[in-house]
Amino acid sequence: MGPLSGLDHRQRQLLVVFAVLAALGAVSLFISFWTARGASTNKDWSGPWAGLGSGLLTGAIVSVGLLIFQIQLTRDSEEPTWRANVQAADSIPGFSIPTFLSHKGYRPINNINFSGKDLHDANLNGVHLEGVEMRDTNLRGATLVGTHLEGADLVAANLEGADLKGAYLTNARLQGANFRTADIEHAASFAGAVASDKTCWTQAFLVSPDTKSLSEGIVANPGQTKVAPQFQRGRMDPNCLPRPAPGS
Repeated sequence: MGPLSGLDHRQRQLLVVFAVLAALGAVSLFISFWTARGASTNKDWSGPWAGLGSGLLTGAIVSVGLLIFQIQLTRDSEEPTWRANVQAADSIPGFSIPTFLSHKGYRPINNINFSGKDLHDANLNGVHLEGVEMRDTNLRGATLVGTHLEGADLVAANLEGADLKGAYLTNARLQGANFRTADIEHAASFAGAVASDKTCWTQAFLVSPDTKSLSEGIVANPGQTKVAPQFQRGRMDPNCLPRPAPGS
């Protein structure tokens, strides 16, 4: 993606005007300096060239100000529309964060409720989603590398095949979540995450010495009095409980 890809036509025109005015202003000031040091017959032109150069550079500064104002105005008008569309949509395959939100560190999406939405193959690398509502959300095949999901509600969420390398799931609610075939072995943290017997982990995740530092931080959902102790923090593929059909 090029550096100008986030600018509309008018903003690109303002950027061109700035570049032209700045270049002409610099050339005019150089000519003024050169004539001032030259023969006496040329010194009379030094003042006009200096004035022209100063005027052109002032115009360049004004065009930059207009460009910044236009960009901010566009961002402020695009964000509410984007948020409303996301909130209303049931299915957004390949969901990602638009570039006009990147200047805010992606945090404006925290209070959007994604519960029940189909976000398969989403790309949310490094996004801050602390406390996000993603209950029963389809995140199958999602890319969540380095994503901050501390305290997130991922109850019954489908993360099958998701890439969670470096992801933070500290204190997340994972009861009934499906991590089958997901890359969770290289996650950053599951400390304090709550799971239940319906949580589906990758094969040997809860018992392997290689993942002990991650899995030992996972706690069982309280009140599972009828569940055998070895299943209270979930089951491992291929012995997971069947997932309910969507909408059931």
